[in-house]
Amino acid sequence: MPKVCDNIARAIKGGKPTRLHRITDRKAINKNARVAECTGKKCTQYPFATTREGGKGAFVKSVPTDEIPFQKYILTHFYRNENVGNGGCFNVKLDQSTRRPTSTLVG
Repeated sequence: MPKVCDNIARAIKGGKPTRLHRITDRKAINKNARVAECTGKKCTQYPFATTREGGKGAFVKSVPTDEIPFQKYILTHFYRNENVGNGGCFNVKLDQSTRRPTSTLVG
């Protein structure tokens, strides 16, 4: 997921928040994804569409098609394994040694 990770790093360096709050309402998630305005075929956004902070104003960048399902898989597993429900708060940071995002539950 190198391009997704690069995009998250750029977004955070550009001032996007690292503390996020999950949303589970499908309509709100779809709206966040829609208003983020992707100019490529497949895009990733940060903050994620599955968070209250996602949507309009998110950092959006085109990524290779094969990275999109992997990002979704990682987020889904994090939410499930850490029991992050609607409104659940978590922090995102980049591991400097691997340049991969890591998330920690706040609470």
